[in-house]
Amino acid sequence: MSPKNYCLIGHPVNHSLSPKIHNYLIYHTKLNAGYICFDISDNDFGSYINFLRKNFDGFNVTVPYKEKIINYLDEIDFEADNINAVNCVKIIDGKLIGFNTDIYGIRKTFEKYDVNLDHKNILIIGSGGAAKPLIQYIKNFKYSKLDIVNRTVSKAGNLIKKFDVKKSDVFPLEYLGKNVIYDIIINTTSIGLKGEWPYKMNIKAKEFIFDMQYKLESKTPFLSLVNFDKSCDGKIMLIYQAVKSFEIWNNISLQIDLINIIEQMRG
Repeated sequence: MSPKNYCLIGHPVNHSLSPKIHNYLIYHTKLNAGYICFDISDNDFGSYINFLRKNFDGFNVTVPYKEKIINYLDEIDFEADNINAVNCVKIIDGKLIGFNTDIYGIRKTFEKYDVNLDHKNILIIGSGGAAKPLIQYIKNFKYSKLDIVNRTVSKAGNLIKKFDVKKSDVFPLEYLGKNVIYDIIINTTSIGLKGEWPYKMNIKAKEFIFDMQYKLESKTPFLSLVNFDKSCDGKIMLIYQAVKSFEIWNNISLQIDLINIIEQMRG
C-alpha cells in the first residue's frame, strides 16, 4: 500500500502538538503514513491548497484559516456548513471534502466530565472561530441562558444572530469583573496564554469551567485565576478532534488510551 500523507495548515503552527497525536495514532494503527505541519502565509494559501490536493490524503486546518478553506472545498459536511468552519479536510481523487471535528472534541470533553448542559446558565468568553462549534453543540440542549462576553460586543451579537441563539445576552469583557454566578463558564479565547490573564475576574461558576486553551505541565492562566475544582483545559478536545479526523481520513473507528496520548504529547 502506498504511503498516506497528512498535515496541519495554519499560522502559526510551530507550537502545535497535532503531529505528536497523529503520529502516535499512525504508529498504533500500523498505517504507512506521516503527519507534518505547514506554516502558511495568507498570500501562499491558494498555492498550498493546490499542492495538498495533488499530494496529500487529508489535512487539518487551524487558525486563521478555518473559514477561508471553505471557498476551496468541493464538498462540505452538513454540520461543518452549519458551523461555517472547517478544521478537517479529506481528499479523495483530488476532491476536497470539509468537516468540523472540533464539535466532536467538545462533546467528548463534556462527556468525560459528566456535564449536562440542560437547564444551565452558561457563559462563553469570546466569539471567534472556537466559539462556533461550541454554540452549535450547546444548541442541542435545553439550556436556561447562554451569554457571551467579547472584546467587541457587536461581533458577539452577530454570532448570536447567525446561530439564532435564544435566551442570550452579550457583554463587553469588563463584565467579567461583575459579581455574577453561572453554572458553566467556557473560555474560547487565547487571551493571556503568553502571560497572565489581563482582566479582573469576579464571575464564578457553580458546576464546571472549561478553558479551550491548554498547557501540558501547568494550569492555563485562566484556570489558575478562577481556581475551580471541577475544570479542564483543551487537551481532551484537541485529542478527540484529531482522533475523529483520523477516523474520517481512514474510514476506521478507534479506541484510544487518553492518558497514554497525553504522556506522548508531553514527550
